Amino acid sequence: MSAALRLAALGLVLAASHASAGKEKVEKDKPAKIVVKFKADKVVLGPDLRSATLTGHVRVTVGDVQITCKKLSLAYGGGKQVASFKARGKVKLVLQDLEAFADELDYDAKARKVVMRGSCRVKSKSVNLTGEKISLELDTRKIAIDKAAGTIDMGNQTF
Repeated sequence: MSAALRLAALGLVLAASHASAGKEKVEKDKPAKIVVKFKADKVVLGPDLRSATLTGHVRVTVGDVQITCKKLSLAYGGGKQVASFKARGKVKLVLQDLEAFADELDYDAKARKVVMRGSCRVKSKSVNLTGEKISLELDTRKIAIDKAAGTIDMGNQTF
């Protein structure tokens, strides 16, 4: 199966698995309130309280997304809003039945997008893929994997 066909099949699998979620798309100019919950061995706050670094057994929850890693650097925008964060070291992202693994992860709150790089792998009940880069749009659940290889279980379907 070609990489393009694999990605198309992955899109169908993800669309089907998230169709019942009933989440409304957030308007780009009116971002939803984003609450970040976390646990870590150590937290260091920047002198201006607009940044934080979490280290050791970091566990972060952003809505229905859970991330674990060794280190996470967090930047705040205006007020209490998280603008972005960077996770490094054995990063794992869990979103419902989907798990993604990489060496690093960058999250952009305004774009509501996650980009993972380095030793990337995505797996679920029917998908097991590897690639160089994973991009995940949190509002649409659209996922793209660059230079993908792996397997997608299509069940009893035939072509």
